[in-house]
This record gives sequence, C-alpha cells and structure tokens, in this order.
Amino acid sequence: GLNGVATDTPSCTSSMLYNSAHGLLLPGCVRETPSCMTIKRKEVLNIRAIGCHPAHSSSMLLDVAFTGKDQLNPPVCNVSGVRSRNMTFEMQAVITLIAPQDGSTVLYRLANDSAPRTYSAPIVVRSADAASFSGIQAWSQSAIADSSMTVTCESFSVDEAARLAVVQGWPDGRDKVLAGIVSNSGGSWLVHRGVTRLIFQLTAQLPGVPSVAGVDIRVCNAQRQECDRSVWDWFSLPGNGSYMLDISGTLASRTTDEVELRWRAKEPGFVWTEAVGMKFLVIAEQAPPVGGAIGDVAQPISPWKIGDDWKTGEVRENALTQIHRVTFTPPASNVRILFVYGEWVRSDGQAPAALRATSQDSHTIAVDLALQDTFVSVLPSPAWSAEQFLLNCGPPASASKVRLCQYLEPFVVFGGTTITVYTIESGKLESSATIFRVPKEEVPERGSANFRAEISIQGALASIPNEGFSVISSFTSSVVLSVDGAHAGAEIQYCRFVSRFQYGSSGTSSALDPNDCVWTAYVKALAPSWPISALGAEGNISDGDSMNITFLTSVKLDGYLWAYPVSRTFVYLRERAPAPSVFGSGEKGGMVWSATIPESHSFTNMPPRSFFTLHTGVLLQADYPLVKLTGVSEVSSVYPRFEDVIRATQLQVTAKLPKDWSGDLSLCECGPASAPSTICEMPLDGLGISTLELPSTSKYPFVCSWTVWPGVLESKPSCEHIASLRTAREIISLEQRDRAFAPPTKP
Repeated sequence: GLNGVATDTPSCTSSMLYNSAHGLLLPGCVRETPSCMTIKRKEVLNIRAIGCHPAHSSSMLLDVAFTGKDQLNPPVCNVSGVRSRNMTFEMQAVITLIAPQDGSTVLYRLANDSAPRTYSAPIVVRSADAASFSGIQAWSQSAIADSSMTVTCESFSVDEAARLAVVQGWPDGRDKVLAGIVSNSGGSWLVHRGVTRLIFQLTAQLPGVPSVAGVDIRVCNAQRQECDRSVWDWFSLPGNGSYMLDISGTLASRTTDEVELRWRAKEPGFVWTEAVGMKFLVIAEQAPPVGGAIGDVAQPISPWKIGDDWKTGEVRENALTQIHRVTFTPPASNVRILFVYGEWVRSDGQAPAALRATSQDSHTIAVDLALQDTFVSVLPSPAWSAEQFLLNCGPPASASKVRLCQYLEPFVVFGGTTITVYTIESGKLESSATIFRVPKEEVPERGSANFRAEISIQGALASIPNEGFSVISSFTSSVVLSVDGAHAGAEIQYCRFVSRFQYGSSGTSSALDPNDCVWTAYVKALAPSWPISALGAEGNISDGDSMNITFLTSVKLDGYLWAYPVSRTFVYLRERAPAPSVFGSGEKGGMVWSATIPESHSFTNMPPRSFFTLHTGVLLQADYPLVKLTGVSEVSSVYPRFEDVIRATQLQVTAKLPKDWSGDLSLCECGPASAPSTICEMPLDGLGISTLELPSTSKYPFVCSWTVWPGVLESKPSCEHIASLRTAREIISLEQRDRAFAPPTKP
C-alpha cells in the first residue's frame, strides 16, 4: 500500500505469490515500464510478506516501509534572435535556460565538454561559436529533490553579415521598356507606352567569385502586398533569377499607377541583403472624351423644308448638301480637342496610331512632359468652307504621318460627314475616340413603294381606266381625304389644287407644280374634309363649272428627305346643259326651245332630251322645283367611257312619255312649291323645238322645263307664266338663235 493505505495481511492461500525469477511487481504496473519500480516524490510504500510451505505453518509477518524523494522538472531552453530562416539567426542567437523551481541549479554541457557547466546568465552565441552551442544538453538539480531529466536544446546556426550584391539585368534592353526617371513622382521609372510586361533578371554577385551557389533571391510586389512583413511572404525567384512584372491589368483599367518592386538575396551562412528595388510609373489614364449628343453638336446652318430638293438652284443645293455648323465643348479647360474626318478608330475605340508616345529622354523628366505628341496639328482657318475642311482635315494617309485638325471654334461640314474626335491632356494618354455622324437625309427613290401613300376620298367614286382621274358622286356634299398604305412610322403631308375642269381629248387641262403646294400634316385620326361649295369658292370656280380636285401627298421616313409627291385627281361634275327657252306659239300652247348640240361638243352621239312639269297657282322663282335628272352614281363603279359616268336618275328613268300624258296632262302636274314626284318628257324635233298646246286659260298657268345633254348635268329649270309668253319672232331671229344658246365647247 502507498502512503499509509492499509493492506491486507498476506495469506498462503489467497495472496500474490512472490516469483524469485521476476521480483516483485507492484499492483497496476506493467513489467516493461521501469518507472513503475521507482518511488517518486515523498511516497511511502508498505510491503507485508509471509513464508509458506506445504509441510509447515506460515512464517512470522514481515512488514517493511520504503520512503522516496521529489524529482525536479527539467529546465526550459529558449533560443531567440532575428531569424533569417527557420533555424537560422542573423549575426547572433541568445540561449536562455529557465530553472523549473526556485532554488534549483541549471547545468548544461556542450558537445565537447568533459564536465558540466553551471548556467548563470543568457548565453550570446556568435556565428563562429554556433556549432558548439547547437544542441546543448541541460538539466536541473537540488539537494532536496532528485535531478531532473536531461533535455536537449534545439539545433540552430548563426549567419554572418551579408556580402552579396544583387545586380539587375534586362534581357531585352532597359531602354526599350523604360524611359527616364520622373522627377516629381518619387523617382519612378517611366514605362514606355505599349509595354505590357517588364522582364528582368536578378543575379547575386560576389567580388572575385564567378558564381555563388545556393543563393535564394526573393521579390516583393508592393502594389499587391506589404513588403515590410516577414521575408517568408516574398516571392522566391527561379534559379535563373528571372522575373516578369505584368502591367496589363493596369493598362486595362485605364488608370495611372505606380508599381514598386523590392528584392533581397540570401547566401547560405550569411544574412539577407538589404531590400532594394525600383518604382515604375505606368501611365494609362486617358484624357476625358468629348461628350454631347449629335443633335447638340451639329446644327443646320440653313434648315431645309419639304420640296426644297425638287427645285433648282441654291435652294436645292442647300437641301442636298445639308451643311451643319459643328460646335464641340471641351470637357475641361486644359484639354485640347483634335478631330479628323472619317471613322478613324480601332475596334477597341483607340486611335489607330498612338497620338501620344512615352518620352525617349533617359534623363530626369517631369510627369507633365512624360508623353509627347506624335501627330501634326493643323490649325483651321475661320474662313474655310465645308469643302476646305474636308480637304485639310481628312483622315491621315498613314500611321507615321498623322495629321489632325485642332478645334479652335465652330466649323462647317456637309451633312453625312463622320468626324472622329480625340482630346489631349497633359500627363495623360489621348482620350478614347468619340465618333459623330452629322445627320444627312438621303433623297428617296422615286416610285419606291416605301415612300408612297395611297390617296383616296371617302364615298362613292366612278373610275374610268383610261382616264387620269376619278369622278366624285354627285350626291357627295363634302370631300373627306383618306391616306393609307404609308410605311409604319412615316410622316405624311398633303396639299390640294382646285381648278376648273373641262373634259377633252387630253383629259384634265390643269398643270400641277408641287412647288406651288401649301403643305399640311396629315393626321389619320383627324381626316380633313371640305364642303364641295367651299372648294369651288377656293378655286374661284363658278357654280356651273366642274371642278378638278387634285391631292398630292409626300412621305418622310427617318433619315430621308420628303419623297417626291404622288398625286391623284378627283373630278366633281357641275357643268350643266343650257337652260331651255320657253316661247309662245300663238294663243294656244307654248314652244320649248332647246338648241341642238353643236358638233364642237364632246358627245354628239346622243340626242338632247327635254322634260317639263305643269304647275297650278302662282310660281315664284324661289319655288322652282329642285330636281336631279342626271348625276354620278352613289355606288362606286367602273365605266369604260367618261360619257357613261353621268347616269339618268330614277326620276328621269320613270318620266312619263308623250304617249302616256298626251291624253291626261294631270300626270305632269306639280304643286306650286313642291318637288315633283314625276316629270314628263317632251319630244324635240331636229331643231330642238317642241310645241305644247296649252291654253292660257287652263288650270296650269305655269310650265317648267329642263334640258338633258350627254356628258353634263341637266339644265337649270326654265319656268314661265304661259299667259305672258311672247312669240319667238318678237325676241330673236333664227340666225341669232344658235349663237345665243350654243353650249360650252371643248378646248
């Protein structure tokens, strides 16, 4: 038992048997563990034993107590200093041995010591003694405790002062990638424009030694990390000492940046060299480009309007050249603007030839002078015309002879001109290109369906395939314009001409000039309309003359001038046959005189016709019956000839013939102030004369008659009081008759 713990009295039958070959094994111990037999610290071990024999009784009890002492803990060994590698220190290392308990003594032994040494103060180890102090053994001892176990301090080495020099080499030549040192940028070396990477070699050299083996050269990029941290974060170069600095990211970001590289080297047994390096200035920031929309930059000098290109002379020239005045606004006061005609730019938006190159001066330079212009600047004259600007500011002939015009004040260009603009600012690259395309409206192709709109009017129309016009129904009171079929998004304008219409072999006699138009915007939702009577007054056309109504439309698509107009002519027929003359023929009856159609009339293949009505009571002029015996149909139709367009109305078709009314004049009767529901036809002889025997004392004191000629509307009514009629001989001779009542002649 340990420390006074009671143990049972041994028994020959149940206690553990002592084996003389192996000795005594304490409870809980394994024989292979020697420490199990060691009594540590102040422990008390009680052992009780008896002797046993099969033929004898057990012996007397043997009770023995064993007392032990404490064992010291080993000392702590600490090696400190500036490490240049994991187990290497720069110039010196300091060994500190720390005693585990107060009052104990620390002893240590070097590799070659025959007797131990007593530790009294930190041990400073120089490089020459490092081998002796590497791996020393140390332990603790005391009079009141057992000595500690022996520990071995870590092995280490101490480097001497550096003796290398790191030399920088440029395989491609330093002058090809670096220009001078920028004086006002911390001594940075200026990187030539166009260089995307810097490749150099770092070589460790020792005077008098051709090559030094085992040298570790490391580089730190101060742009990416903090170079003052541990050297272990530095990048280790390959054996040939080659390093490549990629600056393409800086160039792509279009920023001016300073990159610092630092390097150091280590020779085995010597400390790291002092970190040295270079700074590189990469100029990639561009001058700000010229902004603004083309509508703000270019304005027409003399705006053109619809129809200008259809004319001749200066008006047409202005519409075709479309000269604009160009005004650029500098993005900053210290920025120069350069421009060239044409699209002079690479696919990445930069100038085909760099307008600014890195200075070739290898001496100290200022950052504002680090970039040099590589182009020839042309100063335009304020008196230059658009042609002169185009000649002098055209695109460069080659990249080696770049000629750009410098913007001083607004200038003039032709419409459709493309202008590439750059800006230059001190200490920066030229701006990215800004391309302005001065607007120009092209001349539309005549006859193209894309620039055509179909003209129509609402209501019935009579069409004659071989004529250049359509005839409006006589029952139409207003003309409503309709334009359809134009290209989506097109603008439409229209104008109209109203003139007197005379039908002849050459069709309408009106000659139209689009330049005489007064153009009006057409809005489909607000279809324009005009009363027929208003159109006649507009054209100064008398009530009895037919009208030629011609509409012209012009279509405009974005990027084009107004298209040459298309036209369509509509005819509204108002020409009438001459009114018949009514004369007396004695005491009875009356004579209706409708002159025969002369040969000069357009239609002589159809005879004239005469119709009449009889009226009771007093008939005033205001009460003359309004009838339509002829007219253009209310239904749209196609007719082979113009003379077929004017058709007989239902009132004429149902007129009573002489055989119907000769025995009953009441069939021809009409009230004094009402429109007739029926009329009667009066046959004419070869001279256009018909006699109606009607006593002046009859119940029909008034007679009205109409004449119908082919190709024109019916005449106005001739209404007379029968009792007041005079004979024809009293009024006019036969020779004068035909001249007085001759119809209009064709032109």
